[in-house]
Amino acid sequence: MPRDIGGYFEMDFNMASCLHQDALELNTARNCFEYILLAKKIEKIYIPHYTCGVMLEPLKRHDVKYIYYNLDENMAPILPASVDSSDYLLYTNYFGIKQDIVEHLSLKYKNLIIDNSMAFYAPRKEKLDTFYSARKFFGVSDGAYLYTEKKLELEFEEDLSHTRMLHLFKRIELGANEAYQNFLDDDLSLYDQPIRRMSPVTKRILLTTDQLKYKAIRERNFLFLHHQLEYSNELKIGLTSLCGPMFYPFLYDSVELRAKLIENKIYVPMLWKNALETAESNSFEHYLTKNLFALPIDQRYSLNDMQFILDKIQLQ
Repeated sequence: MPRDIGGYFEMDFNMASCLHQDALELNTARNCFEYILLAKKIEKIYIPHYTCGVMLEPLKRHDVKYIYYNLDENMAPILPASVDSSDYLLYTNYFGIKQDIVEHLSLKYKNLIIDNSMAFYAPRKEKLDTFYSARKFFGVSDGAYLYTEKKLELEFEEDLSHTRMLHLFKRIELGANEAYQNFLDDDLSLYDQPIRRMSPVTKRILLTTDQLKYKAIRERNFLFLHHQLEYSNELKIGLTSLCGPMFYPFLYDSVELRAKLIENKIYVPMLWKNALETAESNSFEHYLTKNLFALPIDQRYSLNDMQFILDKIQLQ
């Protein structure tokens, strides 16, 4: 199409530091997973109970056999000794702090797929199928990056994002509460979407986001919280794998804490309630789902904000 010249102005962005420019740019992380399933012709895969339920979409769509596995208290897989060499294993780099487990698994399992949806800044281990989610880290409504050695000889349509961005603009002007239903609606619109190339709007925003600066802020905020919460946190955290984490994962047995935080406009999602249905009631996954508080640490927040969170937690 000929370029439009003149008329009203479009949104303007300045170029900034940007990661994953040599990856395949697709519309969602679950579709990155679907791409791998198709490219590798996967018939059977082990997946964690503790993962987003949308990861089942491509498995069911292509009739791939999947077997759930549990996690130990270090978030490492508990797998049967009978895993066949032809079977695949999906592992999530939880909260962006489990790169050490990724490294260990890569030495043990040939057919390993890494879900870095919670670990945008984690390095991709060479030749390992790995995918990343942009919308969990930045103000975009979609977008994902895929690294794989096996390419599909298919042409994919370009995605369009403009119809699912209302929650992003509305939050700026009216706040998170007023935009929450729009967020749910926009999120729902991603269900059962085919594999598409990343939209021009999402790509433009990501190319103009100072991602390395944001990484440093995330790590600073994470360490600030960890200094105060380490000895109360039931999830033992090693700092050697810290790399621009998504949240500060605070595991703490409290019935009242979630409601108290949300009452003070500190929004802590209950991650992956689907694990309550698939895992045993006495499992670690059940305990994680009910008692893990994903404390916000991202680039929007200062150390004063981190102190505000700590003040509201008020551990004795």
